[in-house]
Amino acid sequence: MHEELRPDAALQTTAGLGTPRALVNYYFRRLRTATRILDLGCGRGDVGRYGPGAARIFGLDIDQKVLRVAGTYEVVAAWNGESGSLPLRDGSVDAVIAKDILEHVQRPGHLVAEMYRVLSGGGQAIVSVPMPKARVVWDDYTHVRGFTERAIRALVTSEGFTVVDLWRMGPVPGSARFDLMNLVPWVLAIQPVDWVWGSSWELLLRKPE
Repeated sequence: MHEELRPDAALQTTAGLGTPRALVNYYFRRLRTATRILDLGCGRGDVGRYGPGAARIFGLDIDQKVLRVAGTYEVVAAWNGESGSLPLRDGSVDAVIAKDILEHVQRPGHLVAEMYRVLSGGGQAIVSVPMPKARVVWDDYTHVRGFTERAIRALVTSEGFTVVDLWRMGPVPGSARFDLMNLVPWVLAIQPVDWVWGSSWELLLRKPE
């Protein structure tokens, strides 16, 4: 167990299960030189499994069963996003991946503030949240909310983050299989396509130096 992760941390969420390799690769292209990465809701540890070997990944999740798998690829601890602070020191990571997390917690602002705290100055975060479409939000009974573009921008900027980029993402056929994730935001900019396959807002955030 890495000294920056306390093993007595409480539990959090099983979001993050089954992240495709192509999406992980896409995230790392966005994060560029990050080497100390917090994977919130790590699931089976796909960020660590598919990410570059030089990166050190710290994974947090509520599900003890998936953590046993994730521990093969990441330094993991059980964690509950509703219970308090993230079990990391201030400024201890240079990137955070928060995929499908904020829609599960009652206090998303608190969690975003914690992400900001554990990031080093100049560090980046990738956040993915569901669009406010009924089929996207309410087909998962563990969801508390969806987010409009305006709402997610307001949430992250209110906690100090700068929005570097914001784009649409969704299960466009063939995009993951053929590693074409770079094209998905452009394809989903077309309204009929977005209506069919658009499912999440994704943001690249930066903590000021």
